[in-house]
Amino acid sequence: MSYPSQPYTSPYGQPPTPPRQTNLWLVGSAVIVVLIVIMTVVLVILQRSDDSTEGGSGGPSTSAEESATEEEPTEEEPTEEEPTDDGGGGDATGFSEDICTTYDLSTFEEVLGDEIDPDQTYTSASSSGETGSVSCNFYTKDYWSLRLYVDVTDDPEFNIGWVEDEQVSQAEDGTYEVTDYTALGDTGYMAKSTDTSSYQTILINVAVANIELEAEASIDPAVHDADAAVAMLEDLLSELYVSFAGYEM
Repeated sequence: MSYPSQPYTSPYGQPPTPPRQTNLWLVGSAVIVVLIVIMTVVLVILQRSDDSTEGGSGGPSTSAEESATEEEPTEEEPTEEEPTDDGGGGDATGFSEDICTTYDLSTFEEVLGDEIDPDQTYTSASSSGETGSVSCNFYTKDYWSLRLYVDVTDDPEFNIGWVEDEQVSQAEDGTYEVTDYTALGDTGYMAKSTDTSSYQTILINVAVANIELEAEASIDPAVHDADAAVAMLEDLLSELYVSFAGYEM
């Protein structure tokens, strides 16, 4: 015969359940981390506030409006260099076709007895820095011509040698009477065409250091005064030199 089992009860009662222990150091660490995060956020906010009001340690900040104001050019500080038209060296006129309109051609008209035709005036000019050339070609209504030419280089020896070679070539041509011209420059010559059946050309070509100058005219020696024509060319040659003397080296 079996009997139902009964739970055993200690005569002293149930033993007490041991209390659960809390891991205090984990809780403390979590609190410290939270405090660090809060302090970091507060410091970042304060730092940004200081930078916006005092400029921070990296120097003053500039707003977009201030930057735009500083970059705008003023009248006292032009953004582009003002171009000059002095042509370069000294008091030189500059390599411009406009120089052709400044020469006094009244003597030429007197010698030829004919007026210059404005529609038959041809000019050209070119330059590179302080070197260049200008050519002025004038014609009267009867097609008598006058040419003024200047060529400025950066090599005096080249110009002098060029004029000397031209003098030799003109002399060897056989159709010109060539003589030395010493009134102006380091070297030069005058060439007159020997065939005067219809007209005669008179050319004066000189080199003043690095400046070559030419003055040439066509006349009818049977009608026009050749000596007056030579004097007229000499005056214009001197006037041409004065215009470009600032380039002389």
